[in-house]
Amino acid sequence: GVIRADGVGTGLKSWKAAAAEMSRRGQIAIDRIVALRSSVLPIYVLIRPDGCVTTADEVAEDGNDFLTTRMSGDQISFQSIRGDYLSTEGDQICTRRYCSANERFTVEKQDTQYAFRSRSGKYLSVNDRAPFVALADTAGDTEVFQLFSLMMCGVNVGQQLEQLDRTGCV
Repeated sequence: GVIRADGVGTGLKSWKAAAAEMSRRGQIAIDRIVALRSSVLPIYVLIRPDGCVTTADEVAEDGNDFLTTRMSGDQISFQSIRGDYLSTEGDQICTRRYCSANERFTVEKQDTQYAFRSRSGKYLSVNDRAPFVALADTAGDTEVFQLFSLMMCGVNVGQQLEQLDRTGCV
């Protein structure tokens, strides 16, 4: 099964609900497993099995198109299920098998949505033509994203992973 870009399907939980649940003490709290969707274009950011970063109008319900996040202060990294990190090395969108400064983005919350600023100060951006994922100098409409949590059988998988990391059990 698939989830369309309009969010229809059983595997997504709205970013509003996820943000409300994850909000604690005014810190930016983002779920551990998310689909990264443009706020203005009906597309998701994907890391393909070959490590290529692209977009699609739907994500697979099996979770393989979702990204694992790691927060460190106000910075975030995005990792595919296959272990590739979204990277901005050399001001180009690519993937790396490790996480360094080029694979971390500063999170800028814009209302209930997010912009992601790279080490160089440029913003993660999506386009409806190649290159589909790039960097932009400023955070306009195509640089703002919604995050959808991975839900399976009514369970927020990212929250379960977070609890497992914290306590050693679910």
